[in-house]
Amino acid sequence: MENRANRANGSPSRATPLANRAIPPANGERLQRLLLVIALAVWLGLSLWYSSRMNWLSADDAYITLRYAQHWAQGYGPVYNIGERVEGYTNFLWVLTLTPLIGLGVPGTLAVKLLAGLSGAGAICLVWFLGRRIAGRDSWLGPAAALALALNGTFIWWTLPGSMEVSTLALTLLAGFYLLLGREGADERARLRETLGAGVLLGLSVLTRPDAVLFGIPALVVVLLEKKRRPLRAALLLAPGLFMVAGQLIFRLAYYGDWLPNTFYAKVGINLRVIGRGLEYLLTFVKAQALLFVGAVFFPWKRWGAKALPFLTGCLLYWVYLAAIGGDWMSLRLFHHTVPILVLVGVGGYLSLFERLRGTNWGKAVRIPAAVLGLAGLVYLTHLEADPSMAFSPLRFGVQQRYSTARWLNGHADPEDRVALTSTGIIPYFTDLYTIDMVGLMDPHIAREGVSIAGYGFPGHERFDNDYVLAKKPEWFVLNITPGELKSGAQPTLFYEMDLLRRPEFWAEYPLVLPPYPTLTILHRRDDARGLERLESGEWESSYGFVPPYARRGATPAGI
Repeated sequence: MENRANRANGSPSRATPLANRAIPPANGERLQRLLLVIALAVWLGLSLWYSSRMNWLSADDAYITLRYAQHWAQGYGPVYNIGERVEGYTNFLWVLTLTPLIGLGVPGTLAVKLLAGLSGAGAICLVWFLGRRIAGRDSWLGPAAALALALNGTFIWWTLPGSMEVSTLALTLLAGFYLLLGREGADERARLRETLGAGVLLGLSVLTRPDAVLFGIPALVVVLLEKKRRPLRAALLLAPGLFMVAGQLIFRLAYYGDWLPNTFYAKVGINLRVIGRGLEYLLTFVKAQALLFVGAVFFPWKRWGAKALPFLTGCLLYWVYLAAIGGDWMSLRLFHHTVPILVLVGVGGYLSLFERLRGTNWGKAVRIPAAVLGLAGLVYLTHLEADPSMAFSPLRFGVQQRYSTARWLNGHADPEDRVALTSTGIIPYFTDLYTIDMVGLMDPHIAREGVSIAGYGFPGHERFDNDYVLAKKPEWFVLNITPGELKSGAQPTLFYEMDLLRRPEFWAEYPLVLPPYPTLTILHRRDDARGLERLESGEWESSYGFVPPYARRGATPAGI
């Protein structure tokens, strides 16, 4: 009678072998949905708080996409500088999505927040659904994983606060794998529809970021291991993505006249230094998410491994790829879309471990410690140090400096002026000045012909040609160092800026500007008398003859 009652309630009987026990069942559909709502509320509250701490600004690179979308919505085409067709982005789907939103009158800064925020909320919902599809509708995996993801600092930051395309990438990948797993008991026709849907979503992932193609490899293996109609299912999985990629390639060739985006030429360069830096980047992620990696060890692979292994394999392939290309300069941004998958596996491992302990003689004694440790783990993952980007002081200061710099330039620069810089997001977007990208992401010459310092600079920003930039004679230079640091003799952290500032001829042509509030270092071309007239004397005369100590080589340039 006891065994029948236990089975009726969905709980394992005492006679059930421990190895066959599932994660303890959740108490009803209503409770599971309530936990999902709580997870979404927690994520939204933390996201809004972090966003407010950033003064509602986003990560600098988000504004590169916005500049392309803004110009396209205004009728100039998907260009960074009006009249120059250069593909300096790798998130075509985001440009394609943001453009009509801006065209309908939604401010770009709001549109990018809406897109990233909705993607983040959708990813949490999909983790809830995926947990149920992996472990069963009565399992705690879905609700627990959704809550853990909502509290994960790395995940939170790159959705609403940072507003980057990786949030949409996480959404499309999770949805694709959800359909790929298939609904239990579905008939053949429904299974084919799900495979086609998975192909569409994985294709959208590749349009969001090309490196998402790595997740398609294990997805294809899953389809090829199907027992029935494997060729048809493989075709249904691959056809949508191939169609989308082919369409984008035709568009690229017709509009930009190149087989590859300009960013490929600017970023390519692999050597031992790059790989070493990539391994350090990977280690940073492992340390930040150490609790989840430990939990993955206890994941019940025999029971659910067949369902979880495909998308975890995609993560492993992607992590190896990240290490090979040297990582990213924006903290853990490029790991964002793998965090939900890691959360599912890690949380599943802890729940499985708890169930094993519960079945022992001292199981009752571990309940309270397990609950305390679980809460402490969630707090750690939420903690600002769970993602180095969450250390708000330097990040907030840097973003605010760029916005202040743009605001000052708007009041002093002529609309026809040109500005040369390396921070190509916030400042160009809010000023709409013609911009010379000193590291070549938006400049074909620097991307292809510039000096390569692969392994010595910031990832993806390791080409430059200062002779080429100076020959263009831009009216303004903006450098990633504060005027106070520069005047005190501090050296820029960017090699290409150091090379520029070591040139006496540069200081002969560009005096330092001193705005009345904190900005990045701004320099204005001396022979642009019309531009200097717009400056108050105190904003530049006191630094007219300034040359940093490390720039003094030989004789002092004439006029200094």
